Amino acid sequence: MLRLCTLLACSLLGASNWMTASSHNSEVARPALCIGSSWTAPAKIRYGQQDVVARFPSLVAGQGGTYLAGNDIPYFDETAIGPTSGVFVRLGHGDIGRPVGDFAFAFPRLSAGARGEVVAIWGEPSLTDTPVSMRALFPSMRIASIWSAVYTLESGWSPAERVHVGREVRWLLSDAPVQGTATDVQATAVVSTDSSGVTELVVLTRKQGTWSSQVVRRGTMSGYASLATRADTTLIAFLAAGTPGSGKDVNSVYAMASSGREHADPLLLSRSGGNAAAEIQSLIDKQGRFHLIWSRGGRNGTWLHHAVSTNNAKTWAADSMPVASGVDGLHAAVDLCDDVNVVYEHWSADGEHGHLDHAVLGGSGTVPTHLFPDIRATSATLAADAEGNLAVVFLGQTATEPLTAPIASYMAHLTSQRK
Repeated sequence: MLRLCTLLACSLLGASNWMTASSHNSEVARPALCIGSSWTAPAKIRYGQQDVVARFPSLVAGQGGTYLAGNDIPYFDETAIGPTSGVFVRLGHGDIGRPVGDFAFAFPRLSAGARGEVVAIWGEPSLTDTPVSMRALFPSMRIASIWSAVYTLESGWSPAERVHVGREVRWLLSDAPVQGTATDVQATAVVSTDSSGVTELVVLTRKQGTWSSQVVRRGTMSGYASLATRADTTLIAFLAAGTPGSGKDVNSVYAMASSGREHADPLLLSRSGGNAAAEIQSLIDKQGRFHLIWSRGGRNGTWLHHAVSTNNAKTWAADSMPVASGVDGLHAAVDLCDDVNVVYEHWSADGEHGHLDHAVLGGSGTVPTHLFPDIRATSATLAADAEGNLAVVFLGQTATEPLTAPIASYMAHLTSQRK
């Protein structure tokens, strides 16, 4: 893990995303058949003459274009951060400022409301230092509260509001894919420890501009959680943590469906045995099917697992594929052809050579392939841009340069050829 701590903000742990409610249902028509997809060459994200540096990036299509959020902290575990650490950019136009306040903007995530407004949500550490020291935030990730604000072209940023507080909020490991929306609901799931030390799975929901929270489970859980929601059903996935070295399962995969405030019993999808699961992702495709993607590593190598449900998470069909390396920073999204795409970080054993791998899961799947071999890459996200094409944003530097060379955020698009 130390291989990139001073260079790329130790992004190998993966970044959190969250999602917006989608109005998919069983009557949605199948997308057009595809005859192939290809990636455009990656290009630096710039405004004016300045390179954008957005660690732990989040991307969303919103009012007037595509928006990017992240952090710009050169040494994430040592550098004191001030009010300019949060990066919020409207691509092709420039910096859109940031919510007013003395915030750390830890791992900011973006979603879009029904009218295209950009909803930002981020974590804040439990520190009183001014400016806030990231040493106590990372790698311990001592997030104690979650905040949100809304951006519109007409009014700029709204005042920030606190939407959740806990003794320890595992915000970095919470994950749900960013998607477009046809409703005015945004939601995310997070594992949090309350004031008495009890671990809770909490769903945060913003409906018609108002945030609410609901505890849906208490018990032993790891920090990984994910959520996907549509008009009638919400899928919540989490990893139940055992005790490493005890012979008990560690990070087995569970999923549960909910409707309103009613929740089905959690369903065990994958028992870990001695190989802990991690990096769980959930999403909904254009036909309304639920998908879960996670990684598992151990003595028998590393595998990507993919499960699909066509009946509101009552039953699941699963498959898996071996990968050549560990999976760090896993992200998944559905492209214009309704294929489930994943990207993740692939590093050499010496930590000097890293890049992104890309694969398509399911019936039309492809084996993982290296993306952009001329660029050393890390800290990525995968989401749809304003035109509906999948875009990957990542931190990169020329592969032949030393790890101490300057870095910048890059962007590339997956273009699909349809019949």
